[in-house]
Amino acid sequence: MEKKEKKQVYEVGYHLVSSIAEEGVPAQVEALKKLLTGAEIIAEESPKLTDLAYTIVKQIGGLRRKYDKAYFGWVKFEAETSDLAAIKKGLDEMESVLRYLLIKTVRENTMYGAKLVAAEEGAKKKYTRKEEKTDKPASEEEINKAVDELIKE
Repeated sequence: MEKKEKKQVYEVGYHLVSSIAEEGVPAQVEALKKLLTGAEIIAEESPKLTDLAYTIVKQIGGLRRKYDKAYFGWVKFEAETSDLAAIKKGLDEMESVLRYLLIKTVRENTMYGAKLVAAEEGAKKKYTRKEEKTDKPASEEEINKAVDELIKE
């Protein structure tokens, strides 16, 4: 009897070096997605040029280069856990990838998820999800207020 591999949902957030011409970015994204052979791509966001919080140094072809800007994008995908080592190795070897973060996640869209509502129950707090319908995204002020409410005790 053949054992089935376990599949897991992952997300890779990545910075591509800013020295790539803007018209060359899609080709680099395709090269990155080729590393996900056998994976099912669930969602993605095309990279956009952004300022970095601090300068990152990367050695490319024997030269140390400093980057203050990078193209940031992400891909959410489902893959077998046994494929993860090869994906990480491929990302490490891509010269155009400045940095990346590979995490386990869930298939559902978590950007506009349900609100957690705290209910006092004796000495413990119990958190339940409250579905909230909205036609517009929350403002930064609304998000900060909601986070503050969740954090305070």
